[in-house]
Amino acid sequence: MADPILATKLWSPTAQANLVPRSRLIHQINGNLGCKLTLIAAPAGFGKTTLLAEWLAQTDACCAWLSLDAYDNDLPRLLGYLAAALQTVDEGLGETAVSLLEAPESPDPRYVIASLINEIAGQNGRIVLILDDYHHIDNPAIHHALAYLLEHQPPQLHLIITSRADPLLPLGRLRVRQQMDEIRAADLRFTSDEAAIFLRQLWGIQLSPEQVAALEARTEGWVAGLHLAVLALRQLTTPEEIANFVAAFTGSHRYILDYLVDEALHWQPPAVQNFLLQSAILDRFCADLCQAVLEIDNAQALLAQVKAANLFLVPLDDRGEWFRYHRLFADLLRHRLKQSQPVQLAPLHQRASRWFEQHGLTDEAIHHALAAKDAARAATLVDEARWTLRNRGEVSTLRRWLDLLPTEVVEASGSLAMGRAWTLMFSGRMAETEAYLARVVFPLLPQAPLDSEWPIELSVLRAQIALNHGQFDEALTYCLEARAKIHDAQFRFRGSLELMLGHAYRAQGNLAAAGQAYATAAGIAAQDNNRYTSLSALISQANLAMISGRLRQAETFWQQGLGLTYGRRGQRLPLHGMPKVGLGQIYLEWNRLDEAAVCLEEAIQLGRQAGIGPIVLNGAIALAQTRQAQGDFAGARAVLQLAEETMQRAQMTLLDVRLGAAVALLRLRQGELTRAAAWAARFTTDFGLERAADSGDWFVFEYAILARIWLAEGRAAEAAALLGQLSGTAEKMGRWGQAVEILCLQALALQAQGQVEAATVALIRALRLAEPEGYTRLFADEGRPMGELLARTALQETAVAPYVTHLLTAFDAPQLAAPPSTAVAAETETAVAPQLAQWLAEPLSERETEVLRLVAEGLSNREIGERLVISVYTVKKHMENIHGKLYVSNRTQAVARARELGLL
Repeated sequence: MADPILATKLWSPTAQANLVPRSRLIHQINGNLGCKLTLIAAPAGFGKTTLLAEWLAQTDACCAWLSLDAYDNDLPRLLGYLAAALQTVDEGLGETAVSLLEAPESPDPRYVIASLINEIAGQNGRIVLILDDYHHIDNPAIHHALAYLLEHQPPQLHLIITSRADPLLPLGRLRVRQQMDEIRAADLRFTSDEAAIFLRQLWGIQLSPEQVAALEARTEGWVAGLHLAVLALRQLTTPEEIANFVAAFTGSHRYILDYLVDEALHWQPPAVQNFLLQSAILDRFCADLCQAVLEIDNAQALLAQVKAANLFLVPLDDRGEWFRYHRLFADLLRHRLKQSQPVQLAPLHQRASRWFEQHGLTDEAIHHALAAKDAARAATLVDEARWTLRNRGEVSTLRRWLDLLPTEVVEASGSLAMGRAWTLMFSGRMAETEAYLARVVFPLLPQAPLDSEWPIELSVLRAQIALNHGQFDEALTYCLEARAKIHDAQFRFRGSLELMLGHAYRAQGNLAAAGQAYATAAGIAAQDNNRYTSLSALISQANLAMISGRLRQAETFWQQGLGLTYGRRGQRLPLHGMPKVGLGQIYLEWNRLDEAAVCLEEAIQLGRQAGIGPIVLNGAIALAQTRQAQGDFAGARAVLQLAEETMQRAQMTLLDVRLGAAVALLRLRQGELTRAAAWAARFTTDFGLERAADSGDWFVFEYAILARIWLAEGRAAEAAALLGQLSGTAEKMGRWGQAVEILCLQALALQAQGQVEAATVALIRALRLAEPEGYTRLFADEGRPMGELLARTALQETAVAPYVTHLLTAFDAPQLAAPPSTAVAAETETAVAPQLAQWLAEPLSERETEVLRLVAEGLSNREIGERLVISVYTVKKHMENIHGKLYVSNRTQAVARARELGLL
């Protein structure tokens, strides 16, 4: 978050003395804790917070409190405070949410809320979360987020909201479902009996029943009005004065308040009056803050006097250090200050702004600078804070600050104008962003100081826009421009710039340069001790290594990434699932199926808890492939069904494309060709075939599955054409991991077309790329056709025979004890060749075996014919068949190969 968590917002109020017991309302709250929501909605001064303070003093429920204010209208900020509030109940709660909010990329708010829901669901007892003063919230994104929480709220959670107006939440649906309790102004009003207790028993005000009834009627049981009346009545001594006061106590609430505040202030010493008026500009305060703002040295003593006089002072902690005034009373005091001391307003706010800035509370510092109409100071504060806000995704707060500044101030500052451009882009308004850059930012470039960072930032922003438009060359140009302009080694955007540069290089196909940029980002992050940039760099490097076919290097990066995904107390954070998915994919490829399943199950669990769709999806696809490799077809279907349900809830359409492809592949391998073909038809309709030549990283997975389905349908020529497009792009861009898969499929397509020699050439190339990194399942998952092709290739190319024999064990055995390595190449051909016999496309017939034995004895074709009583022509036909089946060209080679295979 831009500012530290304010502990005073998390302290629940303590029950004050001189309170009228609200037993009927306490009973109502207790009786409805089983529903989702208790809404306490009434205008100011009706005792909403006071009621909860009394309830808190009596309940044994675990309660988390959050006082809301206008600064909380930014969703990431509010989510951070929700997590902090829950951590006052249990330190472990909200750790996942905090880690998501601190991640390099702003998370989907549903992920954060889902993590809170799942962690609360794991609690044994009930937690009551209280959101006080919700009327300050007007951000629709927050209303949507809270509605999502209410919709999926676990039974362990009860929510209490206080507000001056009905919040924009699905209250009607909650009412219909009887999941909501309501306490309104009519419920909070004092009855005549309660008013009498308040005036006579608690405050000792001796009034006649008629006078009590008159005050209760004129205030309509309004607690604040009666409290203010008490402050005035306590100063009156004679029955005549009391009677005159009650008689004069008429009119609307506004007039009553003006009158009562006059009365309350009138009886206070001048020093206390001044303290009340001037300290009222502060939403919360302590003695030190008051001394700095009011320029006095007796703030602590004056606070004690205000507290003793019961002047609506609300404690915010249990140490008696921080306070606020009752909201209504503060509004009245500010109104009176504006009337009586208008010239003091600006100096008071300026001093408050400086104090908050010195104590790292930027939001309050900016608020008071703006209240002081000190636009220059406010602009400086906004400019200094916007980096943190931008990186934390608190775009609403930054937008609000910029909106409060005069337009001419923003548009005269290149840095602030850049901040405005970022808010437009993060809002998805690309056209407006580019128009704003052209109209406002570009004309300011000639005025930029030499040491200014915002021209560099402009290049980074333009790179981001270009990447969004698929303009990879332009994105790279902008990133390089930004890098060339950096003079200060402490430039705040260096790590993020290098990451974006890596993305631009990767999109352009320059994987070597992308890897160097990611490595540079990792080094910068390590210097800055920035864990999240470090994790982003490692994830980027690991993905790049896998695309490039460097599985062993990718494993190292994923293992390093695991170390950055543990919380302060050693617990696994949600992003722990990302390297776990990567490791699971590698172990699957190496046929270490048990290890793969453990990694992937753990990743999916973490992804579901945090609601992180990509982790769930990619983990589920790999786990389904693992289950299928283990022979557990039902388990594979169950995993993908779970992924489908998760994606439906997440409504992430791009991930749906990949999931649909994975389901189609599973169906194909389980013999459901018709259903797999239906997906293929939809995919080609939606995405066409023209993207195959330049599909980037994303669609290679889908197009490869499409080629498999076409092969199964007998459309080998079409599959070969598609694979040729994919192969050219993959090899051109150095995506050798993808190239191995494409070459394997090309070999199968060529074999299906009778182009045996070309198929062998393609497969040998795939084997030479795959062997150093131990690829296994990529071959084994293609089944019998691949096994036969591998066997024939190994018999023709002895150099690959040891690796092929190793691969063929994975076709039958569900598990390898250890990952394959280049050591298998040291095995001799004679040791492995007998294992290839079972993979011959067509075994020798009994007569062919008999003919071959006679050849081995040295008999000629004529002698063999005489021995077997067949013609020489028939002997020659048998020999042709033997040569084809054993992949040899003469009788000498046939005898040697038969002996190698153990056929003689």
